[in-house]
Amino acid sequence: MNNDFESKEYLEEKLKWVRYRLKMLNEIENKLKEMRNLAETAKINTLSPIEIEEINIKIEQLRNEVIELDKNSRALLSEWL
Repeated sequence: MNNDFESKEYLEEKLKWVRYRLKMLNEIENKLKEMRNLAETAKINTLSPIEIEEINIKIEQLRNEVIELDKNSRALLSEWL
């Protein structure tokens, strides 16, 4: 009986991580869409060098946020399991 309880607890923790990971993947997807929109804006429009630099800075910031979200949500797996 104890083994069943431990298995159930393990599976509940894993499910908790999966839900959290899905939430983070949705956030990552939103940031990637924003990055794509910024790149398309830079490609289509005639922008000044300053505006292009601002877009590049924003894209780099979003890239770093995506990497951090992915890294942190993966790291939590080892803590929960």
